[in-house]
This record gives sequence, structure tokens and C-alpha cells, in this order.
Amino acid sequence: MYSAIFDKIRGIPTRHYVQEGSSRIHESLSYSTDDILEAKVRSNEIFRCVMHTWGEDEDCRLWHEHDAVMKEKQYRSGFELRNIGWNELQDRFCGHDGHLVSLDFLKGRILELGRDKEGTVEPGMGRSMLDIDHCILYHYWHPEHDQWLLDYYKMILQGSEKGKEKNFLNGEEWQQLQEEFWFKFKCCPTQTQLQSRVRYVLRNI
Repeated sequence: MYSAIFDKIRGIPTRHYVQEGSSRIHESLSYSTDDILEAKVRSNEIFRCVMHTWGEDEDCRLWHEHDAVMKEKQYRSGFELRNIGWNELQDRFCGHDGHLVSLDFLKGRILELGRDKEGTVEPGMGRSMLDIDHCILYHYWHPEHDQWLLDYYKMILQGSEKGKEKNFLNGEEWQQLQEEFWFKFKCCPTQTQLQSRVRYVLRNI
């Protein structure tokens, strides 16, 4: 889920929203991380999205996909998902809009949602609220991202006198690149990840 205000802010300063999302990611990294997903971040396979957060839409999608996976016998043992079933659920969840979420979070959230539906836990109560606040949604890097980054990076560089000399962008120009990425793809990495990806693309062209 992303803020409804996003659709209204094109053409006005967005730095506040980017910085707010980046701060949330930074705080979440000190709270809890998924080793497998973070390893993929370090290898430039995926990025942490500063724009999207967990919300009701994600709860509904997760519950629906969990119900669908549970109906397939190869993914469960009795009334519980096997490891292969949880992995399938994670893949199906990602298949909707490309966002990956920690498997541990998905398991805990399904437990909380199940309890809510049984009336044993009041909505909005329990450890799940803390987990939700710190949930990081990840997104795969795609060739479309890379081509756009390369083209836009070169365009900014050509218009930057200092950039031409150093062959790299300054802070303001990186912020511009990040904000334009946000508008283009409706998803947004942190500036550090954006810089890392641009370096990766430049090395591999």
C-alpha cells in the first residue's frame, strides 16, 4: 500500500515523502531484518522500497493467497503449510505487484489474521502492529529499471558541469533521479541503493 497523496504530488516537491520513507526503512533495519532478502539487496538483486508499506490490501491479498495454497495438498501437512507451501505463498504474494516480504513476517501475520477472524485477538492489538510498522517491502530490479536509470543518469550528467568533470552526480542530482524513479515506476529504492545500482549498471554496460 502506498499513500493516496502520491497521486496528487506530481509536479510539487516530493523530498519530504522520500526522506520520510527512507527514515522508516533505516529504523526498520535496526528492528528486524530477513537475512535471505538482505543478502539479495547486497547482491543488487532487489531493493528496499521506501514508498510501499503494509496495509489492509496486503492483509486481504495474503489471506486470499494463503487460502488458495492451503487447498493444494502438495503444499500442506494436515492443516498446516509445509516449507514448500510457505515458499509458494511468498512467491504468489510477490506475483501481484512484485513486492517481496520476509517469510517470517508472512507466517506471523497469517497467525494474527487467523486469530482476528476467530475473535481471539482484538484487531489492532498484539505484537503484529509493531511488526507491521517495521515491515520492509522489497522489489526486484528489472532490466527496464536499468535502462531507464542509465538513460536518465546520462541525461542529468550531460546537463551538469561538475558532473561532466567528475563523471558522477551531486546530492541534488541524485535526489532528482530518485524522485523521477518514484514517478516512473510507482516504487522507490533508497538513495544509497539507487547509487549502488547505477554503479552496477555502468560497470556492466
